Amino acid sequence: MWHALTQLAAIAPLFVAASAVVGAAVAVLGYRKWHPEATGKRKIELAEDILTGIYEVREVIAWARSPAGFVGEAEGRPRAEDEDPGHAQMRDAYFRTIARLEQDKAAFSNLQAKKYRAMACFGQDAGQPFLELKAPHAQIGTAALSLIRTWPPHGVHMSAQCRKWEAIIGWGYEPNASDAIQQELEQIIRRFEELFGKSLLREGAG
Repeated sequence: MWHALTQLAAIAPLFVAASAVVGAAVAVLGYRKWHPEATGKRKIELAEDILTGIYEVREVIAWARSPAGFVGEAEGRPRAEDEDPGHAQMRDAYFRTIARLEQDKAAFSNLQAKKYRAMACFGQDAGQPFLELKAPHAQIGTAALSLIRTWPPHGVHMSAQCRKWEAIIGWGYEPNASDAIQQELEQIIRRFEELFGKSLLREGAG
């Protein structure tokens, strides 16, 4: 009996070690299964957030470029005490574009904040459409500010440059003419969809 107990005591550490190895192996296998699943889930959630964000930005830009306006939208515009009322009315109309972009700037900042996560999850090329989106956003704000600063136009007719600025903020182009800013924005949105929409489908199918 004593001999058997002695042998059991001697091999007990082996059982403990074997159990530890088995436990570690199970943990590794579990991690290998869990890690891709968790990574895939995070990528799906990120792709959904990015696509939701770009669609929100599209609506914000469409609203900012709308000529329709409401009373009080231009209250934040700085103005001189002796500003001509007629000039002020037109400057206020241009300022609405700036006010709307400022009011909804969180839509842009929230989307741009996801750029580096997108690059980490989907590759460095995933950051390109985020950079491209900055161009039309900046052009719209700059054009509206330029119109405010240069109004009223010199002479009877508006200059060609002012007409270009009006086209950028969504005014002044002919009904049958192309809207360059809208076309650029739609191309950028398609790049977002190609990058993150396809990834969403792949991850969901996997």
